Amino acid sequence: MNYFARSADHHAVTGLSLAKLTVAVGIALAPTGHAATITVHADCSVQNAIEAANTDAVVNLCAAGNGADTIELPAATLVVFSSVVADLNVLGSSALPAIRSSITIQGNGATLQPSVGAPMMRLFTVLQNGDLTLSNLRVSGGEALSGGGILCSQGSLTLLNSEISSNSAMIQGGGIAVDRCPLVVDEGSMIDTNYSGSVGGGLYAVSTSVHLVNSSLTNNEARAQSGGGAAIRASTLTMNSMTLSGNSAQVGGGLFLQEGVSADVENSSFSHNAAYESGGAVGVLSGVAHFEQVQVANNVSGQDGAGFAIREAEVVINQSQLTSNTVSAGQGGAIDLEAGQVALEAVTVSNNSAIFGGALNSQGGSLSVSASTFSSNTGEFGGALNINSTSLSITNSTLSANSAGNVGGGIALFNASVPATLSNNRLTGNIADDYGGGVFVSASTEVASNRDTLSDNLAQQGGGWFIQSNASVTLSESSIHANTAYSTGGGLLSDASSLRISDSTVANNSATTVAGLFFRAGSSVSLRNSTISTNVASFAIGGISQSNSDLTLAHSTVVSNQAPAYAAGVFQGGALSNLTLINSIVAQNDGGDCNQQADTSYPGNWIGDASCTGVANGDPMLGPLASNGGITLTHALLSGSGAIGIADTDLCAFLVANKDQRGFDRGVGCDAGAYEYGATDVNFYVIPLPQGGAVIVPL
Repeated sequence: MNYFARSADHHAVTGLSLAKLTVAVGIALAPTGHAATITVHADCSVQNAIEAANTDAVVNLCAAGNGADTIELPAATLVVFSSVVADLNVLGSSALPAIRSSITIQGNGATLQPSVGAPMMRLFTVLQNGDLTLSNLRVSGGEALSGGGILCSQGSLTLLNSEISSNSAMIQGGGIAVDRCPLVVDEGSMIDTNYSGSVGGGLYAVSTSVHLVNSSLTNNEARAQSGGGAAIRASTLTMNSMTLSGNSAQVGGGLFLQEGVSADVENSSFSHNAAYESGGAVGVLSGVAHFEQVQVANNVSGQDGAGFAIREAEVVINQSQLTSNTVSAGQGGAIDLEAGQVALEAVTVSNNSAIFGGALNSQGGSLSVSASTFSSNTGEFGGALNINSTSLSITNSTLSANSAGNVGGGIALFNASVPATLSNNRLTGNIADDYGGGVFVSASTEVASNRDTLSDNLAQQGGGWFIQSNASVTLSESSIHANTAYSTGGGLLSDASSLRISDSTVANNSATTVAGLFFRAGSSVSLRNSTISTNVASFAIGGISQSNSDLTLAHSTVVSNQAPAYAAGVFQGGALSNLTLINSIVAQNDGGDCNQQADTSYPGNWIGDASCTGVANGDPMLGPLASNGGITLTHALLSGSGAIGIADTDLCAFLVANKDQRGFDRGVGCDAGAYEYGATDVNFYVIPLPQGGAVIVPL
């Protein structure tokens, strides 16, 4: 597509002039019996040619049209218009007669525009039964209330290798406005530098189908409202291999979708678009939209959603990259969701920033994330995700190197009674200046984490997890390791909340005080089939601390934690603390196993020193922390360990369903701690047959 720059050999032609052109022309003076090609020349203006095509009659010296006609413009010509035609008052002034039949205009690099000082006019108007195709033509400088360059109402419009530029509309569709008019833009067409006072700087479409392919919408503006590049309303949109860049609006700087739009956007890029309020790249107010293999980068927004602002809509984004989008004073660097439904699949979200939710902010609705990556995003609340009252599911995803100036380096969750589920994710290397380097949870009552790994996260308190304000959290088959708290709660800190941890490992975390798990202010905690190991506090309490909280350890192993002061294993603080040990191992903690007696009314425990029960059992004979099968690391019981077979079998069945931390069957006997000696994950017998083959017998 040429930019049709003027040069010394271009010819300036007034639309109503009969001045001779130095071009060879062929003129047919009567209908030929088939579709006509009408060539514009000195005695056949563009206006005359359109009238001839519409009426199938000779107009001036233009050939008569017949059916679908083609109008040929001289190559690289500038055609200017100084006055308007008289038949379009209802739709505004136009330079050319309305298109009322099937017409293709071959521009051959020509430009159509009003002359300097001409009255306000658009260039093309397409009405009912009109079907206009523009090929290799520039339409520039038009001005109207609606459709500054082109207005199409109840017709159809196609742009091929054409440019719609520098047009303006007071209300909608600075470049193009279409109403019940199917639109196709293809073959490298450009809609550039158009302006609307309200909606649709480049393009406005309502109640129609829009097909945008291999083309661009750039540097358009919708000043007062929405859709700097394009505003699509109550329509079907197909977009493929498009570039939307440098557009601006109050809402939806690049693209705005509303009123039940159905949109399918593929292989397209949105970059350097701006919204003064929301949706720097894309605003979706309602409808259903699917974005696949899109790049959304370097867009900005003043309030929310520099990439996407999504309201009451259903949106799927997959196999896409959302990078370096910025909200200056609000929320959702890449995505802001309110009351809609969003699914992210195989999406990379990186280097975005906002105050709430550096990558993504959600307030209501539902959010599903799978196989996606959030990295190097920054915010004050939720370096990657800030979630409020949203049904949340995150699976098979990675959140890494995100940072929060306040809470939730990876995720900040304020979810009240709405469920949140995390499964098989990695949260690593995230930082919060205050609480929750990996995840911050406040007043969220239905949080479930399964097979998640939180590692190498950092915060002042709660290096991995920080849970507060009557939250309720369940962790299963999860790993919390190598996290750091400058102050307290290296692995996890729970404040006045309910927590259940099962089949999980908390290891190699560090803090000044309480390197592993810290439960305080009335927390109620159950640890089952879990391992707390090798956590190191530089001052006090290596493994677990409870302050005025209830803690039950069932079939758990607390070993090899270190602290120079107080207990390295389990510390009870406050008059209201209660520690119950059931079929557990607490031993070999460097700094003491307990600081005071625990509730020992239940049998089956192995305690290394006498600090927890008054009886010292000594070395439980454990192997190193290692992968012994299952999802998480465990300490294997070695042959000859005194902890083998000492657990209460009824409680073993009741509390852990005769399974160990790895999910292996414990068998007839039951061992203390999280690991069952001799157990395997084999759940069938194979009986070889004499004649060959085998019989498989389930256990």
